Amino acid sequence: MNRPFFLLLFYLLASSGTWVRAWGQQVSGDSAFYATAVNHALNQLSPTKKKLYNGYEYLGFKFDVKRGHPFFKSSTWSVGEVQFDGIKYSNIKLLYDLVQDELVIEHLNRTSSLALTKAKVDSFQLLGHTFIYLEPTYATPTGFQSGFYDLLFSKNEIKVLGRYMKTVDGIIPEDKSVAYFPERNRFYIQKGEQIFLIKNKRDVLKVFPDKKKEVNELMGRLDLSVSKDPVDALVEVAKFYSEQL
Repeated sequence: MNRPFFLLLFYLLASSGTWVRAWGQQVSGDSAFYATAVNHALNQLSPTKKKLYNGYEYLGFKFDVKRGHPFFKSSTWSVGEVQFDGIKYSNIKLLYDLVQDELVIEHLNRTSSLALTKAKVDSFQLLGHTFIYLEPTYATPTGFQSGFYDLLFSKNEIKVLGRYMKTVDGIIPEDKSVAYFPERNRFYIQKGEQIFLIKNKRDVLKVFPDKKKEVNELMGRLDLSVSKDPVDALVEVAKFYSEQL
């Protein structure tokens, strides 16, 4: 391969707060030396492992941040596992950018990062969570987006899914800073092929009409609240229903 990866530039338009992608251009001098060094490192890898390092350069968030970060749980590298294009890769340093919904890996040179081609990421494990890549289908609710979903529970065709997102807020163009990254999450129950967006108890009961009475009693007995603790509530209900199948 002539280039180890395509350059993908991320920058924030201060006037609109929008992330923009642009193709970078290959230049001479230090960049040529860098490309030679990276190519040499790639040539030492097996053909299988080379596939993982053919992504986009991730340049991150170039504004100063006053509080928080755009990543899932941690802004520092964490060792995880990636199922990429049907192949499992272990002991890979990962970051998950929730603003752009990008899975980022440390490059071989250890000074730059790569954003993996999203549609080729079957799943990944990070900080005790398993994420899977999903796309909208006829069985998904309105507004369901392509991307990574946290697989919180899975048994007997019943799944609980979490979708985590952060936005950029408090942009200050004058000093090129960002105040913080508020997070907003959505949760879903998948029953067979059908996926349901869950916002409250009523939504839960609609998913399981054949066990509506039993699920209602369970939620009351365990004091499960979708608004207060959606993960605990949905996992407990999914576990109960899956055991009835």
